[in-house]
Amino acid sequence: MPWETLTRAIGLGDGGYVRSALDGLWAAIGGDSASGQDAQHRASFTIAFIALAAKMAKADGIVAPIEAATFDRLHTVAPEQEQSARMVFDLASGDIAGFEIYAQQIRDALADEPRLLRDVLDALFHIAASDGVFHGREDEFLAEVARCFGITDDEFCAIRAAFVHDDRPGAQCGDDPYAVLGVRPSMAVPTTPTPR
Repeated sequence: MPWETLTRAIGLGDGGYVRSALDGLWAAIGGDSASGQDAQHRASFTIAFIALAAKMAKADGIVAPIEAATFDRLHTVAPEQEQSARMVFDLASGDIAGFEIYAQQIRDALADEPRLLRDVLDALFHIAASDGVFHGREDEFLAEVARCFGITDDEFCAIRAAFVHDDRPGAQCGDDPYAVLGVRPSMAVPTTPTPR
C-alpha cells in the first residue's frame, strides 16, 4: 500500500480524525478566545505537548524527518507562533530525559478529560509509527506515558493495536482482535446456528 494511501487511511493525510481530536483538545483547554489565566494554562499545555511529542520522536534514538512532519500535521499553531513551536520541538528532541514531567503536566491539565488523554496518547502513537518502524524503546516510552496518564493496560493495548502488529508469544498486548476493539473475549455474545 503506498505511503500516501496509508496516511490517508489512518487519518493523517489531511489532518483526519487525529487532527480533529487535537483541535477539540485545544478548544477544551481554552480555545482561541483564551485570555489571562486560561491563556497561560493553554500555553503551558501546548509547550508540554510539543515537548512530549518531540521526546517521543527521539525515543528510538533518531528524530526522523517524517516524525517531525507528522507532528506538524497533528498540531497547528498560529503562523506567528510557528517559529517558537519549532524551537521548543527541536530543543526537546535532543533527548528523552524529563519526558515524565511533560506527561504529568498534560495529565494534570486534562484530569477531567480522560478521552482527551487517550487522544494525546493516540497522537504520540502516530508519531512513533510514522517512520514505518515501531521500536521497543518507543513502546516502553508510550507505556510509561500511558501509566502516567492513568490509562489502563487494556486501553493502552487497544490504542497500540491500531498501530502495531504483535504476534509474539507472551506479548503484553499481542495481536488480539478483542484488544483492537478494547473489549474482553468474555463479552462475546454466544451464537446459535440458524436452522435451515
